[in-house]
Amino acid sequence: MSGATITVHRHQNAEAFITTIADRLAGELHSGLRRRGRASFAVPGGSTPGPIFDRLATCDLDWPHVAVTLTDERWVPTSDTASNEYLLRQRLVSGKAQAVQVIGLHTDAAKPGMALDVVAARLRQLPLPFDAVMLGMGGDGHFASLFPGMPALAEGLALDGKGNCVASDAPINGQPRISLTLPLLLNTSALLLAIRGVDKLQVIERAKTASPAELPIAAVLRQARVAVEIHYTD
Repeated sequence: MSGATITVHRHQNAEAFITTIADRLAGELHSGLRRRGRASFAVPGGSTPGPIFDRLATCDLDWPHVAVTLTDERWVPTSDTASNEYLLRQRLVSGKAQAVQVIGLHTDAAKPGMALDVVAARLRQLPLPFDAVMLGMGGDGHFASLFPGMPALAEGLALDGKGNCVASDAPINGQPRISLTLPLLLNTSALLLAIRGVDKLQVIERAKTASPAELPIAAVLRQARVAVEIHYTD
């Protein structure tokens, strides 16, 4: 399979997994701050990032000059525990990271498709390229709420696409969603894919020969814009 340079980091336990990823993110943010006086990163929701956010919030960084956004968002109020922004604010925006700037993806619009222009304008506030992007992945190969079979999948994965976000107004796993596009996610100095469980490694292996329509993560592995670090633990 041609495409990204891929390295796989297998961590012996959850603590090593969490610590390594958080410290890796902090290192990239520190480099961005030193280089341009500002830094930015994008992170997913779900069960995996919470402990990573906890660790990252203890790191000594110039947090007022760091901006963070979500790779995707469920179209629910940010006070809803299903909201990725809710998780981010509960677990990262605390301690030393209290002053981090959060660029959220949710608006008061009834559907995410009605908010694309507003969200796109918000995203243009971010200092780019990102210093780091962390992705998660589901057992069906989706990442950043770019799911197999969703109508906007091809648009979201198109490397020559012009938009920075796409929407699914039809519920996916319970909620409508909004996602950053692959070109925006790849506009980063470091791309980390954090996965847990041997089944996720099996998905990665399948993605080496599957189409992005079948397993969207294949589009990440096959692009040649940025190296991919896969961090894995059981």
